[in-house]
Amino acid sequence: MSVKRIWQAFALLALFSGMVHPAAAAGYAGVYEGRFIGGHQGTFALYVRSNNTGVVISYDQTTNTGFSDRRVRIRPNGSFVLNNVGGTGTKVKGKILRSGRVRGAYVTSLGVKGRFVAKRVPGKGPHRRHAGYYAGVFSSDPAACGGLKGSGKATAILAADGRMALYTRITRSSNPALWPVGQQDAGTAKMNRRGLFSGRLASGAGIKGQLKGRLIRGTFSVPGGTCVGNFRLLKRR
Repeated sequence: MSVKRIWQAFALLALFSGMVHPAAAAGYAGVYEGRFIGGHQGTFALYVRSNNTGVVISYDQTTNTGFSDRRVRIRPNGSFVLNNVGGTGTKVKGKILRSGRVRGAYVTSLGVKGRFVAKRVPGKGPHRRHAGYYAGVFSSDPAACGGLKGSGKATAILAADGRMALYTRITRSSNPALWPVGQQDAGTAKMNRRGLFSGRLASGAGIKGQLKGRLIRGTFSVPGGTCVGNFRLLKRR
């Protein structure tokens, strides 16, 4: 067989092998936690499932801009785009780099902008089985809040090492002047091996609680202790 025919055979074999065994898509699964930059304060967290879909929760305290979305799709090159998050008109763009770092930015419908960075949290730790996305509700205790009845949605992302990011948004309030509907907050907490955790939100509210199985249950207290309440989050897919 001539050299030319040998090379042709190798080329056909390579082409056929590529058709039968296509290149596997890059995997970005894991928990990423970070912050805002450029003089901004706030919390950013991203959870990516094994199929490269995920959840993002974030709050830029400096511009009072928050967003939470569980429809994130990571493209093969690591980029992601969210348009009109929560119907607010906010657009988020970011990219997961091969180094395990995340860089991105957002812009609201009013032109308010912010930039964030994050990095992948180690996948090993005491809460490896529990790491992931949690969602649920929170509510005030009227007896401990001067009669205030307020509630809302809460979302959390838990990492294997016990680091947890929490995001909240008020949806109902009997006193909008004190607890405005739509008000957002976020922060971080640290969970020990027994599942006990404590932390603080951007507003200054303290949180504490415990993880039991697929359930995160806890309490919050606003600065000065003038109002307390509880929250309950269940692990989701």
